[in-house]
Amino acid sequence: MTSIVDEVVVYTARKAVAADPSEVPLRLVPPVAETNSPRYKNIIGTEIKNERGVPAGKFGWCIMSRESANSFCKDTRVPVCTKELKYLHLEEMTLS
Repeated sequence: MTSIVDEVVVYTARKAVAADPSEVPLRLVPPVAETNSPRYKNIIGTEIKNERGVPAGKFGWCIMSRESANSFCKDTRVPVCTKELKYLHLEEMTLS
């Protein structure tokens, strides 16, 4: 549920500062079909912070640690901050 809230909060913040709000993508992480879309290549930075006071990364906040996420898991399409947490996330996904 947190990731849904993150998407809405970051989208709203980016849209507020965008020169062309129609170019702000709805999702933090690009869907597979839009991986190379310019909308996801030119990410608008914001000063928004999460509940812990951590600034949003390029893809919002890590699903595992709530730190700034400047990358994402290509398998599950969620924001992550490190490869280690990506692998932990994938491990947890296989257990559920």
